[in-house]
Amino acid sequence: MTDAPWFHHAPLPRAGGRVWLNGDETRHVAGSRRLRAGDAVTFSDGDGWVASGFLTDSHDAEGRIGVDLNPPTLQARLGRSVVIATAIPKGDRSATLLESLGPLGIEGCIPLKCAHSVVTMTDHLRVRFERILLEGSKQSRSAYIPRLRPEQTPLACVQKVMENGSRAIILDSAGDPLERVIEIDDAPIVLFVGPEGGFSAEEISAMTQAGANLARLGAAVLRVELAAIVAAARARR
Repeated sequence: MTDAPWFHHAPLPRAGGRVWLNGDETRHVAGSRRLRAGDAVTFSDGDGWVASGFLTDSHDAEGRIGVDLNPPTLQARLGRSVVIATAIPKGDRSATLLESLGPLGIEGCIPLKCAHSVVTMTDHLRVRFERILLEGSKQSRSAYIPRLRPEQTPLACVQKVMENGSRAIILDSAGDPLERVIEIDDAPIVLFVGPEGGFSAEEISAMTQAGANLARLGAAVLRVELAAIVAAARARR
């Protein structure tokens, strides 16, 4: 079943059985994928549970398509736990960032409200971002969907990270190479990426005093989304 089309449904019945696809997935199955009764499918709930099954020829009262699933199995997370805490890039660049997090195996994304931020979180953006994270995980056949967490200030986020026993690492040219910083131990990591203007001097001072470390990616100055993607890929290797 590894090559079967990949879909999302939550929750998945632990004993297996029939589930009914929601509107978006129904359109995906019958429309763009043109699947028919008897075709093999794979479903994930986004929290690690994955089940194989087959489309049925049954429809419920709302016209949704039925799927008969085998009991799901829980796929273990591999590698270090990495979360991205980042300022929100402008326009479609935020989609470029978010659609890359699922394939990279990132556990979550924390939007940051920084002194130099030009975009702040709204209800509309949250719905859009969660959809992008879901679609990116489906495309990469990932059993886990990165979770979009509430927007926070950089300092509040660092303080919470330290309370949870994770490491806070700020991407900044003044730091040591990222590979050297992350090899100190295997603790979960939260990578902090500032806006186009960077974190303010006051933010950097407060964050480092709260326990965050600085780390650099290289000599080049990268856009927000590229810096976050490169850092995530290196941290997850």
